[in-house]
Amino acid sequence: MTDSRLPFHQRLTGKMLLFGVVPTVALVGLLVGSTILQSYREFRARTLADVANITTIAAGKIDAQNLKMAVFAEMLGRAQTDGGMFGRRADSLTMMRKLAQADPDIQGAYVLYEPNADGNDVAALQTLPKEAMDPKGRFIPYYRRDASRPEGIRLEPTIGMEDPNYLFYLEPKRLAEREGKSEVIFTKPYVYEAVAMIEQVYPLIINGRFVGVSGVDRSLASIDESLSKFARRVKGDLFLATRGAYIAATTDADLNEDQQLKTTAVVDSPLRRLMLTRVDGKDEVKVLLETDPVLGTECYYGVTQIANGDWTLMVRIQTDVLLAELWRTTIWNIVIALLGVTLVGLILTALAHRVGKQMNLLVDAATSVAKGDLSRAIPVSTSRDEAGLLLDAFREMAENLNRIVGQVRHASIQINSTSTELSATSRQQESTIAGLGASTNEVAAATHEIASTGTELLKTMQVVSESAVGAGQMAHDSREGLESMQGSMKQLDEAARSVASRLGAINEKAQGINSIVGTITKVADQTNLLSVNAAIEAERAGEFGVGFLVVAREIRRLADQTASATVDIERMIRQMQTAVASGVMEMDRFGASLHTVQDDVDRVGERLNGIISHVEEDTVRFGQVVEGMRTQATGATQINEAMRTLSVGAQQTLQTASEFGRAASDLQTAITGLKSAVAVIRLRD
Repeated sequence: MTDSRLPFHQRLTGKMLLFGVVPTVALVGLLVGSTILQSYREFRARTLADVANITTIAAGKIDAQNLKMAVFAEMLGRAQTDGGMFGRRADSLTMMRKLAQADPDIQGAYVLYEPNADGNDVAALQTLPKEAMDPKGRFIPYYRRDASRPEGIRLEPTIGMEDPNYLFYLEPKRLAEREGKSEVIFTKPYVYEAVAMIEQVYPLIINGRFVGVSGVDRSLASIDESLSKFARRVKGDLFLATRGAYIAATTDADLNEDQQLKTTAVVDSPLRRLMLTRVDGKDEVKVLLETDPVLGTECYYGVTQIANGDWTLMVRIQTDVLLAELWRTTIWNIVIALLGVTLVGLILTALAHRVGKQMNLLVDAATSVAKGDLSRAIPVSTSRDEAGLLLDAFREMAENLNRIVGQVRHASIQINSTSTELSATSRQQESTIAGLGASTNEVAAATHEIASTGTELLKTMQVVSESAVGAGQMAHDSREGLESMQGSMKQLDEAARSVASRLGAINEKAQGINSIVGTITKVADQTNLLSVNAAIEAERAGEFGVGFLVVAREIRRLADQTASATVDIERMIRQMQTAVASGVMEMDRFGASLHTVQDDVDRVGERLNGIISHVEEDTVRFGQVVEGMRTQATGATQINEAMRTLSVGAQQTLQTASEFGRAASDLQTAITGLKSAVAVIRLRD
């Protein structure tokens, strides 16, 4: 194939792949890269809100559990204080047993009395189970969850009520007796008989006297379990602490018992700085991005306060965990982009191969035509795209060229015989034109003499005509001068009238000014009179009219000046009116003189017009004679030129006939070359 002789980058297939696939790959790579960058930026901004939301949700779940336990503890207490169950020990035991069995989150339930608080300690020794009292009959029952029992719980006496390490009894007693507080108290976590737990305790106060407590406890293991479910869902860790000690930590499941955080002091843990982050308000969530001191990786931390229980919750999520979803999405985008680019490459390759195959056929056909081989048949294209249409068009072109070259071969033979006949005819025309040239030369000589005589006569008549025209022009100029003088006289008359009318207008304006000056004079007199009256009134006013007296004097002075100015104006206007009246009389006399001069000019113009009319008539007659002579001279000259042109045409015709003969000879030579050139081309039958 012809395509194999070209380098890959110059082939049509290579160009389609280079300029199709490579830009596509670059564009897709740019889009994927920008998408990844934008996703990472959005991830940074969104993660803070996500961590805050996760912390808020976790805090809400824990707060709901705390509230439920607080309600259980308060419900037991209010049944004693407000429900009339205080002293009804058997009914209290039943209520505690049902409550402990009702909710799996409850590790135990209890109602504890002060020694002989209800006065039934001794009597109870005979009627109640010994597990509900101490040896003296004090009511201290504790229903504790026990999976080995059929009913799932067991009753035992409460121990350690006076132990300061437990605080489930001493602390509510202290708050009730010293501060009068009657509310649910959440204790710090501690270990009770090898079980880590936390208490929700409600003090029993009857008639202002502390008589005992009621409460429920939860094992820290159950809190760990509920936190672990949430931690697995958010793929992070949760840490819960209160009163400086850890309640639970989801990381404890992977640690030995001596390494676990629950019940340990916060200040002794590596996370103490983060757990002690100050949070303003119980609904605020503070989100931090720091390197974890235990994991050594970058993590997001959400810290908040639990409303019920005064607990601190910290949620820790590793940045790599949050980025994992982003990377999975990014990888999927890259895979999809690669698949798309591969699909585009395959489509372009198939298309390029198909188009290249058709272009190779077209190149082979064009090469054959360029070498003069029209005998090779070009196949009909099966595709209807541009390449197929081009191949079909080239096939039709080759067929038409094959037919045309065949016709040229046949026509060259006929043209050869025709050129021979033309050569003979051209020789006959040369002899005929040579005789015509001699005759035209004789006629041209005679017409030349006639033209010369007519030209001299025309020059003589032109001189006479020019003299007549000059006389007519001089007369015409004289008439125009008179007409111009008449116009000037009329304009001068109109100007004199205009000056007189304007002088009259000036006189009228001057009279109007006189009336205005009279008005100003009257105003000045009135102003002077008013100033005198004002001065008199000011004198009457004494020292209060001193200022007004000064003003009155100034007004009188201004009125005097105005009166003096109006007198000057009146005098100047009278002088101006006298001058204007003199000017009007002079302009009237000047107008009368102009009328006399204009009448004289009109009479001279009439006489000059008669003379000019006779001169113009003679000028017209001379012009007609000159025009006739010019026409005769022009005719003779045209005849002379025509004969000269005919002689030149005869010579040119002779040359043309000679050249026509040479052209016929050249045509024969060209036809011989054409036949040789066409003979090289191979045609189909």
